[in-house]
Amino acid sequence: MNVEDVLEADWDAVGTLRDPVLVIALRGYFDIAGAATGALEWCLDDRTTTVVANIDPDQFFDFTAQRPEVFLDEDNERQIIWPENEFIVARFPDGARDLVVLSGVEPHMNWNIFAECIVQCAQRLRCSVVVTVGANDDSIPHTRTP
Repeated sequence: MNVEDVLEADWDAVGTLRDPVLVIALRGYFDIAGAATGALEWCLDDRTTTVVANIDPDQFFDFTAQRPEVFLDEDNERQIIWPENEFIVARFPDGARDLVVLSGVEPHMNWNIFAECIVQCAQRLRCSVVVTVGANDDSIPHTRTP
């Protein structure tokens, strides 16, 4: 397996970006209470965004541990939502830079190829900075003095 097998991209969908920054927040171990992914969702709210690439989930998830979501839509049709990882571009007309967001779910396996997908997107979109956002808790008893 290589990056070309799992990364689906339309590089021309966004045109030229202005000194883009790649920001990564993935649901999983370092997203306690959804703080990291929620922060990025807030950044994208009310913005026009374009999905430029996504990573095929089949090679990265243990679907017995991370089950797809199944629900009935308003037409009573069954829908399945698979774990996904998307590279989303948001433009900030009044800012000096555009934003590329990797939003999705932390993979269970094949991290090396997953990381290569991130590197390839960052290079292809000419991101000059990559920032990871996370949130963690700690086991500190309430009886300890702060």
